[in-house]
Amino acid sequence: MQIGLDTYSYHLAFGAHGDFVPHKPLDLVACLERAAAIGFAGVQIDPMHLPDHKPAVLQRIRDVADELSLFLEAGIIGIDKSVILDGLRICRAFASPVLRTFIGFDRFSRTTDISACLQKAATALQTVVPALQDEGVVLAIENHGDVTSRELVDLLETIGSPSIGICLDVGNSLCVFEDPVAAARRMAPYAVSCHFKDYRVQMTYSGCAITGVSLGQGNIDLPGIAAVLKSAPRLERLFVEIPMPASGGLQQEDEAVKNSLQFCKTVLN
Repeated sequence: MQIGLDTYSYHLAFGAHGDFVPHKPLDLVACLERAAAIGFAGVQIDPMHLPDHKPAVLQRIRDVADELSLFLEAGIIGIDKSVILDGLRICRAFASPVLRTFIGFDRFSRTTDISACLQKAATALQTVVPALQDEGVVLAIENHGDVTSRELVDLLETIGSPSIGICLDVGNSLCVFEDPVAAARRMAPYAVSCHFKDYRVQMTYSGCAITGVSLGQGNIDLPGIAAVLKSAPRLERLFVEIPMPASGGLQQEDEAVKNSLQFCKTVLN
């Protein structure tokens, strides 16, 4: 299994998310160079880190990745047909066999009808299956804190197409109160991409807080999940994703990425 870097692991350095403003923001080319130097085999690009979608820009990113012997995996936000079709154009430029996305509704809002959101998602996704098949790309829907593992699997079984799979995030199941190992086991047969991360759960005066940490420093049973992932029939790549809090700063973020790659290699043997 190949180990890649999700560019969100450097979200502080990119400064694109509003919680941290670096003096000199990291750009995507520099991130690719850093990933190669650390020893990653490829990169999954967060859509907020792709400067624009012009053909010349996409070609530049592809050329740099080829020079560094990195594979690329594309990402988008949401499941609108126009967004997915644009994502397929990016996949074509990057030679990416997978397009990662998420549904993106707020399940914890009192006004959210979860069943209606899932039905709407099923209808929308069925309309893009022919385009996915034509491009030979699998759409990987992430469990992004909006859906449970069972809801996501049920959605895929409703659609019934191998062109739609799962981006299995091993930590986000905590956000919907699931056991990470059990959720990974449920989603693994459909997984075509993976975010390998760790979270620390801490009690606070108002409940609990979930904080991103370096792999092996949190509460998730990563060895147990790794054993599940090794038998996932369609999973060939996983991506280290380290959502460090802004309080950590740039040096801690970089050190966490480097340490996490070594941990990942050890756990996956």
